[in-house]
Amino acid sequence: MEFNPQKQLAGLLEWMDQQMALCHGKTAVIGISGGKDSSTVAALAVAAYGRENVYGVLMPNGVQPDIDYSQALVEHLNIPHCTINIHDAVQGVLHEMEQAGLEPSRQTRVNLPSRIRMATLYAVAQTVPDGIVINKCDGNNVDKCQLAATQFRNALHLFPAPESGWTPQVLTYSGFYNLGVKEIWDMVYSYMDFVKGNGYFEHRRNEQSKYWMYETINEQLRNSFFQNEQIVSRLAEAEAMVLSGRQTSFVAAKQLLDEYFASLR
Repeated sequence: MEFNPQKQLAGLLEWMDQQMALCHGKTAVIGISGGKDSSTVAALAVAAYGRENVYGVLMPNGVQPDIDYSQALVEHLNIPHCTINIHDAVQGVLHEMEQAGLEPSRQTRVNLPSRIRMATLYAVAQTVPDGIVINKCDGNNVDKCQLAATQFRNALHLFPAPESGWTPQVLTYSGFYNLGVKEIWDMVYSYMDFVKGNGYFEHRRNEQSKYWMYETINEQLRNSFFQNEQIVSRLAEAEAMVLSGRQTSFVAAKQLLDEYFASLR
């Protein structure tokens, strides 16, 4: 069987457009890993829907050196995007499991980041920056939605202005009837133009870079500390002293840190 890439591509793009129409959608929210799968899907989505209707989400798990590939892709495709680090969410779930007396299995540790990324994509797809969107605004809910929108607008005046200088908007929409969707994305792009125009977007990007500088230092120091052979051999003893009340947590921590730094000399 002869494979014709151009013919198959045309059929695939048509099918993607049909699927988007069937769900009364307009914009594709795509998790960008920088790998072949997400890169191909993102490029196809740009071809099918237009770059203005594709939103990329980068979701590293802590310090992830290859995140640069994801950044390069969204910049190459010139699509709006954001970065949401899932490290704290993953560690939070694992910690709560341990607190409940459940030891996370290897399968859990491997699969959990992927599940959190999936939930994150759903969250992003239902959210717009610095705005409030009230959905299900159709049928018998129209009057209730409009009332809720008015109440939110009144309440927003009680809060200080956002650091960005943007005035939050309140919109209503119906995904079922495809009403208000264009207005929502108009608001998203207006926001992006606004924060890029006044320098806030670049300011936040620089603050994010500074945050990750310190986060990288913290993670490297933490790994170095807990992988130190002398510390590994002393941790159980120190924990027992603290749990039995024979030593305060502060004294135990100081002793461990002193031993760690001494081992580096």
